[in-house]
Formats: sequence, structure tokens, C-alpha cells
Amino acid sequence: MTEQMGKISLVVLMAGAMALGGCATTKSVKLAQATADQALAQAKAAQAAAEKAQGAADGAAGAAQGAAGAAQRAQASADAAAASAAQAGQASQAAGAEAARANGRLDKLTPVVRHLSYHDRHHSWREPRKHRRTHRHHAKAATPAK
Repeated sequence: MTEQMGKISLVVLMAGAMALGGCATTKSVKLAQATADQALAQAKAAQAAAEKAQGAADGAAGAAQGAAGAAQRAQASADAAAASAAQAGQASQAAGAEAARANGRLDKLTPVVRHLSYHDRHHSWREPRKHRRTHRHHAKAATPAK
């Protein structure tokens, strides 16, 4: 932008120098002045456009920084999710190993339970067994007949 202002100033200076030269007429001075005024108006418009462009560029840079921050936050969230998934996988493996150990214990206890259940059905453990007493039949002595 500074370069453009420098070029316009040079044009105005040259026009002014030519106008102030010995061969300048009132008409040429007025024409040079109008040209200089027109160049100055264009320079001001260019300066305003440059400021507007700078503002847009600053806004875009801010948006880019915001997007970069959002991307960093998203990456951090993704990393945290991956870590949580890894921990969940480890917990799942530990739970599977514990379930396998429980199944092993269950496999060992199942025959014992079946055995006890059989005996419970066929032999009542709750009631004492009644033993039959064997009675010896003693032959009675012959009683004399009367």
C-alpha cells in the first residue's frame, strides 16, 4: 500500500513540476490539479480498500487460529477416547479371565453338587435311619402239659 501511495505522489509531483514549468498555462495547471485531485481520491479509495483487506486478513487469521485450537481440542478428545477404549479393553480382558476362572471352579464343583444331590434324594440325611433290631426267637421251653 505504501508503494502505491509513493507512485501516486510521484505522479502528482511530476504533474506539479510540469505545471510549474515555464510553458504551463492556466488551463494546463487546472488540468494537472484535477488529475492530482483524481489521483488523490483514488489513493484514498485504495487506502480504504487496503485497510478493509487487512481487517479481513486479520479476521481470517483469527478464524484460522480458532480452527487450529478447535482441532487441537478435538485431537485431545480423540486421544482421551482412545485411552478410555484401551482401558475398557483391558478391563474386558480382566473380566473374561475372571469369568474363565469362575467357570473352572464351577466345573470342579458340579460333580460334587450332583453327588450330594443324589445322596439327598436317596438317603434322607435329615431323618435318622431307623435300624431294625433283629430279635432272636428263643425257643420257649416246653412247658409241661397240665
